[in-house]
Amino acid sequence: MNDKSSGRFIRRTVIASIYLMIYFVLSVCVIFCCRQGYRFCRLVFGTESVDRQTGKDCSFEVDATDTMKSVSVRLKKEGIIVDDASFYFRTQMMDPADIYLKPGRYVLNTSLNYQEIIDLLTMTEETEQP
Repeated sequence: MNDKSSGRFIRRTVIASIYLMIYFVLSVCVIFCCRQGYRFCRLVFGTESVDRQTGKDCSFEVDATDTMKSVSVRLKKEGIIVDDASFYFRTQMMDPADIYLKPGRYVLNTSLNYQEIIDLLTMTEETEQP
C-alpha cells in the first residue's frame, strides 16, 4: 500500500467510526425518549397507583382557591399519586367547563388510581350542589 491509499483508508475508517458513534448516540436517545414516553402515557392512561394492594389512608384538604396544578403537586408531595405531571395532564384532557374541584377534606388511599382520585376531588355541573 502506498501512502496515498493508506491515508484514504484511515480517513474512511475515521469517518465511518464517527458515523457509527453518532448513530449509537442517536439510538440511545431514541430508546430513552421512547421509554420515558411509554412510562408517562402508562401513568396518564393506565390504572397506576402508589400501592397496588390495600394502601394507606391519607388525609387531604382542597381549598376553594386551589388549582388542579397545586392539588397535583400536593398529592405527589404527600405520596398519594405517582407523578404530578401525568396526573395534571390527565385532568387537562377532561372538559374544563364541566369539571370543578370540590373544596373539602378527603381521606384518600394510596391504592386509588388517578381516575378514582379525580372522581373524588371533582364534580361536574350536574352534581354541583346549589
